[in-house]
Amino acid sequence: MKRLVIVLAFVIWLLPACSSDHSSFPGQPDGTAEFIEDDPCIRLTGKGYVQGIAARSDTLAWLGIPYAKPPINELRWKAPCDPDVWEGVLKTDTFCSGCYQYGGYLTYMDPDVYGRVVGKEDCLGLNIWRPASGEKGLPVFFWIHGGGNSIGEAGMGLYNGANLANRTNVVVVTVNYRLGHLGWFNHPALYCNDPLDDSGNYGTLDIIKALTWVQDNIAVFGGDPDNVTVAGQSAGAYDVYSLLLSPLAEGMFDRAIVDSGPQMTTTTVEKGQQAAQDILVGLLINDKYVDTPDKAEEFLSEKADEWIASYLRSKTVEEIYDLLTPAIGGGLGGLFPPFEDGVVIPEGGWKRFISGEYKQVPIIVGANKDEVKLFMPYIISDRDDMGLYEMVMEFDPDHPNMDRRDVCDMLDINPLLIPLYEPVSRLASDIFQVLCVDMTASLLALHQQDIYAYQFAWDDLPGPFGFFTGASHSIEIPFVFGNFDSGTDSKWRYAWSEGNRPDRQELSGAMMTYWGQFIHTGNPNHEGLPIWQQWSSGPGGSKRIVFDSDISMSSAGYDKDELMQRLEKYQPDFPILFECISGMAGR
Repeated sequence: MKRLVIVLAFVIWLLPACSSDHSSFPGQPDGTAEFIEDDPCIRLTGKGYVQGIAARSDTLAWLGIPYAKPPINELRWKAPCDPDVWEGVLKTDTFCSGCYQYGGYLTYMDPDVYGRVVGKEDCLGLNIWRPASGEKGLPVFFWIHGGGNSIGEAGMGLYNGANLANRTNVVVVTVNYRLGHLGWFNHPALYCNDPLDDSGNYGTLDIIKALTWVQDNIAVFGGDPDNVTVAGQSAGAYDVYSLLLSPLAEGMFDRAIVDSGPQMTTTTVEKGQQAAQDILVGLLINDKYVDTPDKAEEFLSEKADEWIASYLRSKTVEEIYDLLTPAIGGGLGGLFPPFEDGVVIPEGGWKRFISGEYKQVPIIVGANKDEVKLFMPYIISDRDDMGLYEMVMEFDPDHPNMDRRDVCDMLDINPLLIPLYEPVSRLASDIFQVLCVDMTASLLALHQQDIYAYQFAWDDLPGPFGFFTGASHSIEIPFVFGNFDSGTDSKWRYAWSEGNRPDRQELSGAMMTYWGQFIHTGNPNHEGLPIWQQWSSGPGGSKRIVFDSDISMSSAGYDKDELMQRLEKYQPDFPILFECISGMAGR
């Protein structure tokens, strides 16, 4: 029971070396030519020429472009720096490595990496897709991957931007950023009197650095730096909130999409310092400098900051991660909220949304009908990621060869729990919807009108997975990007059958059209599709669009007063958010 409570609490919270070859090229970059006329795949960035690929006949792509120096050695736990200028032409035809993380089923369809630390510190690259036309001034879609800020990478096939770029006529950018304790780590011994280096918000700064790169370079790829939409899913959506708050991102984007994001939350520098100190103490005990935390504190009192900083940077990532406990999905040991350092994230943090002190741009915010079902197997099963992998690989979506009993057997689930599966997941998913969409949209609507909310409800999966998975966390991403991969590298391969192909392709086309219209104009509505009304907390109740086989508008089911009544149930667990929404009563 304790395990169930812990994991459910986390679920609600979650619901949340770029190595490229060089080739010779006559002459050196002179800073003037935008691209070589006879090769549209070669473009000149501020640091040198890059050579992409024709991803397909109608799409050009540049993969693994370095937007910052590798954050290694003395650059570990420092703000990202500009990459060095390179000579010749940098081949950008392969994704760079993902950032360090625990391997698991939620990221990798490779059982050999499950439970192991994978990736590199040399990971700060971004990827670009654009239509093969010569059109310039295209809107830019800047995507931040999810994974609790502790797993995931931009190079996953799930985020291939070719279909979205062509369907919506935009430039798609996806980005890697430092994860986990490499991305958010705040120890006073690392401070060097530089406000960015001392912030601890390195993952957030990576994303802002990539946005800066877009501002400086995207025009040579046909993008418009004055028309940028930032978007992210799960923790990526959480990071979008950080961008809305950060003064360092001012002027870098014009719209935002928050896809299945957790609550808007930041944390204090003091809490970050304590977490970093715990890591340091654990390292000292593992290295046998001391044998207890109390002795570690005494030991450290005799050491200068220079010694501590050098010691921390001398540790391998594996040594640091060995102190963490891999949890669901391959090491999602918890979210990594940004620190309210006063520079990257202003003091007061996310409470600034209450007073309207954030970047007020058109915003889409939404979630899925069955968010929690992605995580339910980890709650009620005694099997690990390997069990899920084996089950998915055995299932044939076109010839369903499993039923609910088979799933219980393969995942070692007690069949007596099945009657509770739907009501428990429904309750948790509804709570997620209320906290992370309805309350968020209502808060934002206090300050601006151009807020659009949605629920993704498509759950026509084959076999027993309509029940076990349904419209779960992250299943909407293939619909947004138009990528229905049935290969062995796809964690969603079991969901796509020939039978559900017509409906999902039609729904995907509509969603890409809505998203594309929003990216172009800030308003998702498009001729021929149902009207997507703005969210409102006024009389008549709030409205959201429901993405299912039939797209429709739906009331949230309560007006402002009813919302307040529902929130009172959650006040003990979410006092800050309750305090925030309670401000509605006086407006």
